This record gives sequence, structure tokens and C-alpha cells, in this order.
Amino acid sequence: MTLGQELAADVVDLRAEARSRMLDTFSVETFLGWKTVNGIEVPDTEFLFETAGFIERDRGFGVLNQDVGGRTATTITRALHVPWDSPSIPAESVVRIVVLHPTSDPSMHGAILRVAAQQGGSLTPTRRLEITERIA
Repeated sequence: MTLGQELAADVVDLRAEARSRMLDTFSVETFLGWKTVNGIEVPDTEFLFETAGFIERDRGFGVLNQDVGGRTATTITRALHVPWDSPSIPAESVVRIVVLHPTSDPSMHGAILRVAAQQGGSLTPTRRLEITERIA
């Protein structure tokens, strides 16, 4: 067996293991702009598909504070893992958790997440996305 064949066989096991940790369900939506609902500005979106996934808690976490129009805007950056064979998720898409597993972080319920970038790779166990959440 060649090294490439061994790696490909290992990736199958790693993908199955990663999939078993994807306990939340996410709605992936195209971002169309902003709209006002009951006096609150919310994303105007169009549904694309649902996928399983998990938000990485230990790595890929960052906080950015910026002055915007006389106030401070806080953005949190995290990593979202979805199945390696899920449809492509374009940058600027909106991702929402529609089913939150009881063992998942309850603070993520109702969060509106934006896809900033997708990391590439062919022999990866998951498709890893950089997501941002504006919290203030």
C-alpha cells in the first residue's frame, strides 16, 4: 500500500469520527442585505440548506473591538466544522443554529453567524469555516 493509499484510508476513519461529534444542526442562508423587523436591524436572507456541524471551542477563537460611529462594536471569530462532503458554503453566507444539542454551548442559541472564509484541503476530516458573530 502506498503512502497516499494509507492516508486516504485514515481520512475515512477521521471523517467518521468528526461526523459523530457534529451534534448541532445549522441553517445556511445567502445574505441579501439588512432589513428592519420591529425596530431591530436583522439580516435579510434566503435559505440554502441545512447541515450538521459543531463550533470549535478550544482553537480559532478571537475577539475584535472596533470604534464604529462613536460606539464600540465587538466581533467574535470562531471555527465551524461541517461534513467534508457538505455543499460549498460561500463567504458572507449567514449560518444559524436551528437545533442545539443539550451538550452544546447554550449561549450560541439564536446567534447569527457570518461566514468569513473557508479553509481548503482535500484530505481533511471536516470542512472548516471561519465564522464571525457581532455581539455589540
